[in-house]
Amino acid sequence: MIYQNILRWHCYPEEEKAILADLKSCERIGRFQCLEEISGGARFRIFIKPLDNFFADIYQDYPAIRFTHEYASSRMHDYCRAIFLDGDVIDYHIPDTQDEIEQNARRVWGDDLCTDETMSFADEVERNWQEYLQEVLEHSKTGLIDKADEIAAVKYCRDMLTGSNIKQEYRSYLESLGDPLDVVCDAWIHAQNVDTGEEFDHMLWDLRDRQDAEQGHEPDQTM
Repeated sequence: MIYQNILRWHCYPEEEKAILADLKSCERIGRFQCLEEISGGARFRIFIKPLDNFFADIYQDYPAIRFTHEYASSRMHDYCRAIFLDGDVIDYHIPDTQDEIEQNARRVWGDDLCTDETMSFADEVERNWQEYLQEVLEHSKTGLIDKADEIAAVKYCRDMLTGSNIKQEYRSYLESLGDPLDVVCDAWIHAQNVDTGEEFDHMLWDLRDRQDAEQGHEPDQTM
């Protein structure tokens, strides 16, 4: 299940920049994806139902700022709005009727509303990603460092495949594969696998050349 989230706040521009920077850091480590800045807040997606304390660290870092967090499931069955201040929930609302829930859910999703086919494919890719994570976390710290580039590539492919902009013809093909994330990631890594030896050598030459130039223009200290 995909959950669209909207987080809004009321603060000064400097604080807003800091909050957005924190959210981008959260996206980089995989807490959510598809982060998008909107007026007075941000929008993003996650694959689990968010708990009230999903952003407890951010709420606590900015205790004087009032946050409003809304989320809605892609199947329109769930909607909730919670307001936080001083790190605590000061208002919590779930509509009484399913019609109200669906109405609010459609508002939260807006033009990004996914079709059943898109959701099914995104769920499959997310399962592939979770299986990959379980395998990766069995490695030692040194092993994780060695696999850093691969992990980044798999996460990038996961984020791209679970977006709503994959063409139907591509998705239809990928759905026929047992592990679409693995196949796409292998192809992506191969496409990025270029020989950078000459570029690295040229970089070292350029670095040394600039060092020589700087030393050649040092002022004469002898009088």
